[in-house]
Amino acid sequence: MNNTKKIILEKALELFSTKGYDATTVREIAKEVGITQSSLYKHYKSKEDIFISIFNEMKSRYDEESSKDSIHITNDSLSDGTHFSAMNRETIADSVINLINYSIDDEFVSRTRKLITIEQFRNKEISKLYTQRYVDRMVDYHKALFSIFKEKGLFFAPDIDSAALQYTAPIFTLLGIIDRESDKREECINRLRKHVTSFIEFYSNGRL
Repeated sequence: MNNTKKIILEKALELFSTKGYDATTVREIAKEVGITQSSLYKHYKSKEDIFISIFNEMKSRYDEESSKDSIHITNDSLSDGTHFSAMNRETIADSVINLINYSIDDEFVSRTRKLITIEQFRNKEISKLYTQRYVDRMVDYHKALFSIFKEKGLFFAPDIDSAALQYTAPIFTLLGIIDRESDKREECINRLRKHVTSFIEFYSNGRL
């Protein structure tokens, strides 16, 4: 991504976060960047294109960070299943918490997540984007991951779909609390660790 495209995304994110997606115009974004509206269209074809690019940039940052050794979540369920099946539940919890802390501390990722959370109730297309690329993606990933664990004899949930929802829902909830009440971060991180370790201990019969 060239520097101008990056600046457009950053300025658009600032405006979307303060004014809202629908209330922000392409002209305003161009003005903040310091270019003409026609110049902006050379980089992005529409406001929706800018928004989707912001979302994709967030995903790209997530993927880059989560591939690090301290997290090692590659979104390849087969690879991750093999990796995590050799770990204990405390180490798995460390990986989850490291990713959550990153999603809170990285300003671009944090602002994008909060923006999408708010705008999903105002814009149908954003609502679909949030569900498909954020919620469904996370649930589907864990369904695949737990299936790998089950094949290895390490996971004993009778219904994988329900287990994936049971696992991911508290993560969304606790992250939302931190976004709204930052003073509760430590408390929520501790609750998150307890959730991850208890869930794994229960469904692995103590094998992880």
